[in-house]
Amino acid sequence: MANILFAGFLYSNAGVAIQSAVIDLYDRNTTTPSRANTTSDANGYWAISHATQGRFDVQIVSGTTTRRRKYDDSIQLETLEVAVFRMRNPADTFEYDIVPAAITASRQLNLPLLAATDTIAVLAMAQTFLTGAKTFNDNIFALRNPADTFSYNIRTGAITAARDLTVPLLTANDTLVVETLAQTLANKTLTTPTIAATGFANATHAHAAANSGGQVGLADTTGTLAVARGGTGLTALGTALQVVRTNAGATALEHATLGVSTLIREGGNTTEATTTSTSEVDLLTASSLTIAATEPTLAICNGRYAPGTGRGVFGLKLNATIVRAVSNNASALWITASGTSGAVVIMLGARVASYLRAGCRVYQTGAGTLFSINDIFLENADMPTAEVTSFIMTAVNITDGTTGADELQVYSLAAS
Repeated sequence: MANILFAGFLYSNAGVAIQSAVIDLYDRNTTTPSRANTTSDANGYWAISHATQGRFDVQIVSGTTTRRRKYDDSIQLETLEVAVFRMRNPADTFEYDIVPAAITASRQLNLPLLAATDTIAVLAMAQTFLTGAKTFNDNIFALRNPADTFSYNIRTGAITAARDLTVPLLTANDTLVVETLAQTLANKTLTTPTIAATGFANATHAHAAANSGGQVGLADTTGTLAVARGGTGLTALGTALQVVRTNAGATALEHATLGVSTLIREGGNTTEATTTSTSEVDLLTASSLTIAATEPTLAICNGRYAPGTGRGVFGLKLNATIVRAVSNNASALWITASGTSGAVVIMLGARVASYLRAGCRVYQTGAGTLFSINDIFLENADMPTAEVTSFIMTAVNITDGTTGADELQVYSLAAS
């Protein structure tokens, strides 16, 4: 810290320099001891340079006249001009030396209109700018690198109205994204972006949906898409009813004519139905069928009889025609012994003239024996020649108990 300098000139009332006046430096508001002293020279000039920081009074004695320059003096001036303006800290240990630069013309430094107590901002000190807009009237904002060798010059465009550039709410340290620098982006959502024709040259992209950039206009696609790229490798559509399959050499896809299926499921009923009736009732129906007269028919059904003293007996109805009625004998369609369950397979030939009772069945009553009945199966009536639209299992309880049927499945076999 520089010494504290006290200096001045002494003149008489006539304007003549006073020589040999005694000047003493005292601590503020004291008269002893003298911290330093000197005398005025022939020009009336005197000066004391004191190295110890503090607050001091200067006493000047010339003959019988004593004057003091007090530290506690306060003055009010309209204009004050100084070369160096020094301001002491509250502890009187250091001072601010306000030194002007070597300006080449008069300049005016304006203090802003303050609405409350505030602090001046300086170049090198870390300071926090509080609320209130700070406007820098220049189109260049320079940021120096840590080595203080180069600057980032941030320039504004020629905007024609005020614009807000909003910095997002960061939850961790992050980096600005710029146009030409290669950067890896994370957690970015692009809303309706326009991507240059070569923009996807190095992109790996999941084409999931339109809102993720996944749809490609059909008018923009050309050529044949290979199997390795998710296509078929085929350049033509093929003929009617052909399918696409792997060729015999397993090297490519090809069109092929598929043979007609020999077994078609026409319908069924997988909801169990039960009855305790001792008269024949429609128990389980498979409806909405379309079985032509020339198509052989195959049906499979489960049945059960709850404990009782009798048994459950089943019959068969096609549309409204009972082709096999229930009966209390071994020639019934299907007999389930007390407390057992079983299954029946029914096979009907094509319903054509002279063969309208061509049918047979195989059933198992739950006793572990497979029965094949050789008597005339369709003994009650001819099968209808019209399209069969419903296949109905009828049932009756002999004496007592509960008879149930479930999982009725009806199939047709291709006639050609």
